[in-house]
Amino acid sequence: MPPAPNSKPSSRSNGEFEAVLAARRQQLGDTHKNTLTTRHCLALVLRDQGSLDAARAEFEAVLAARRQQLGDTHKSTLTTRYCLAQVLRDQGHWDAARAEFEAVLAIERDQLGDTHKSTLLTRHELALVLRDQGNLDAARTALEAVLAIERDQLGDTHKNTLNTRHALALVLQDQGDLDAARTALEAVLAAQRDKLGDTHRDTLVTRQALVWVVQVQGGDLEAARTEFEAVLAARRQQLGDTHRDTLSSRHDLVWVVQAQGGDPEAARTEFEAVLAAQRDKLGDTHRDTLETRESLAWAMYKQGDLEAARTEFEAVLAIERNQFGDAQPQTLNTWHSLAIVLQEQGDLDAARTALEAVLAGRRKLQGDTYELTRYAEDMLNGVLSELSGS
Repeated sequence: MPPAPNSKPSSRSNGEFEAVLAARRQQLGDTHKNTLTTRHCLALVLRDQGSLDAARAEFEAVLAARRQQLGDTHKSTLTTRYCLAQVLRDQGHWDAARAEFEAVLAIERDQLGDTHKSTLLTRHELALVLRDQGNLDAARTALEAVLAIERDQLGDTHKNTLNTRHALALVLQDQGDLDAARTALEAVLAAQRDKLGDTHRDTLVTRQALVWVVQVQGGDLEAARTEFEAVLAARRQQLGDTHRDTLSSRHDLVWVVQAQGGDPEAARTEFEAVLAAQRDKLGDTHRDTLETRESLAWAMYKQGDLEAARTEFEAVLAIERNQFGDAQPQTLNTWHSLAIVLQEQGDLDAARTALEAVLAGRRKLQGDTYELTRYAEDMLNGVLSELSGS
């Protein structure tokens, strides 16, 4: 994800920024421009660490002060609005994030033009929200437009161009075009390795994404495990054990170990540890938290604890339907998982209802020939056969 225009997350700790902030508040007051700059930087660090509520509160306070002092369309005000929208997206408040990005974009287009670097960053972020909302065609169109301009202005291997190529690959994956997604991610990874090295944070994000497209969906779980272990080791060294990127890697590694037939009790224990850290850092309804809750439910299922698995899937699904909508990839994955448990329990009417919803959503998002669409259709036919007694 690209940084905010004209600002970069700092490698300094939030403790250092808090010390500087305390001094500036004492010397200059709470709303002096230098104090506000420090508060903005502190909020960036808080977001990077996964302290989203604290980051949001700080950005909102800075924004209020900058609006009063500088007006709604000043460059510094727009930067803070952009960063606040990123946090809203992180928290899953996609309608609010979209509205804020659209407002910033309208001002930037008027002030800077449609192809300015800051405008392009906002267009990119808006496309990410469209993807989150399941509006894949619009997200793809927006990212393709941004990418064409970035390639012309910055070249094919500039960091911003690579970020957009990566984001477009994820949309292609969501649409079921796995070959195109793989080709795009492999090209991005090659460029990142050449420019940034094998363990740069951006490179690690692409390595992680590529594993899901190639090894996991291709069934090469041993290769997936090896790569996930390497990414996790790098993140632990760089970021610590409870950074949200590290937690994501811990989740992925235990997921693939479980898929290889690993001990479901050990998987459940690790998922519970990851989930506790994510709930503390990201909140109970963050996208990463919900993915781990779904994986924990699968560990329960593999242990034979069907009632606990059903309860967890239903709780996650309720949040996702409310937060993401019905026709969104993560929601559909959870709904399908719940249907499997319902069928296992013999609750065939509920399983049929769930599968009908999943199939409709898959067809809308990914088409009739996508592998998961066909899987949902086959499973629904099996449930209908059971209900008819044939």
